[in-house]
Amino acid sequence: MNAPAYRNQRRVPGRATSAAVTKASTDTYQVAIRFALKSGESMTAYLPLTSKAMEYTEAALRNCGWKGDDIRDLSTVCDNEVELVIQEEEHQGEWTPRIRFINAPLQGIPEDELERLQAKVGPVIAALKGGAR
Repeated sequence: MNAPAYRNQRRVPGRATSAAVTKASTDTYQVAIRFALKSGESMTAYLPLTSKAMEYTEAALRNCGWKGDDIRDLSTVCDNEVELVIQEEEHQGEWTPRIRFINAPLQGIPEDELERLQAKVGPVIAALKGGAR
């Protein structure tokens, strides 16, 4: 079996609207997560519940906001906005968009740390710009 080909990668913000444990056509269990994208589209990610994929599935669930350890309760999966990496995948000559990765929302540094950083780099940036603030 050949590895699938991918093209046209894009990164888009999205938020899960629902999640459920389902069974794939391969008779393996998976978590299906439906996402609403900022563009108005919706897409579903399928995360396998297999021993090989469990580490990645758990990380993706956590990125979405899942706080539990009971796969029967996915109620917190819709808590976070995430970054979805979408690529087109070739399957039997057809190209279809697919969610490849579910990345954590961007986390900035705490406000007090940001203030200290600004005090340090602000004057350097102003000098480089050629003007004082």
